[in-house]
Amino acid sequence: MFGPFLTVFSLAILALAGWWLPHGPVGVAANPRTLILVYFFGLLTVVNAPFDWAALGLTRGLVRRGQEIGGVWPLLLALGDFLLSLAILATLALATLWATELFNHAAITGGGTAVLDVPAYLDALADPQRRGDPEYYWLYAMLFSSQIPALANLAFGALCLLRGVPWVNRWLADRLPEKGGIGTWARLGVAATEATQLALAVALGCIVYYAVAAWLIGLIDPLFGLGLLDLLRSASIAPLLG
Repeated sequence: MFGPFLTVFSLAILALAGWWLPHGPVGVAANPRTLILVYFFGLLTVVNAPFDWAALGLTRGLVRRGQEIGGVWPLLLALGDFLLSLAILATLALATLWATELFNHAAITGGGTAVLDVPAYLDALADPQRRGDPEYYWLYAMLFSSQIPALANLAFGALCLLRGVPWVNRWLADRLPEKGGIGTWARLGVAATEATQLALAVALGCIVYYAVAAWLIGLIDPLFGLGLLDLLRSASIAPLLG
């Protein structure tokens, strides 16, 4: 029940913010500091939360399903989770664009100014020399938050793959007696082996994430001729708001 509640709550907060800015107390919309606080700690939080919740729920479901099937399926489902997370990221970027434009419209209607120059932001992000500026880090961090569960799933899938290596399992089994205690050096060897598997799994998950993301970006753009920034420009609702 928490998912539907979160959705309804988010929509209600967005509607309340859209009414409050132009109709609230005089001077609220005209105060730049107030607008910035409401935008970053109110609007963006409400917009981002449902997408992060959906990404986390998707990952939990696929991890559980992969464990039920076994074999190489945890890793395959982790790759599927990653592909779906990219769609969540694109949808989050689109929702952020629309929410920002609606917020700007409400602020201007209430006698203030736009909190964010959306066209200038998109132009800067399209410029290779400017997209790495620190002023855009908050946007990258917000969008990447929807990728964290999928990245963790890739690392978990890689760990399942490494834990299934036969000769490693035989080596570990030889050092884990069925009865009695385990020697100091054997315990150290087992712990070091499992820690190494975990570290390799995290590294492999990050490498796979980066490689697949780079490959998809290079593949999609030539096929469709449309990148994420171009999609956002074409989907802008600012002209409709006036």
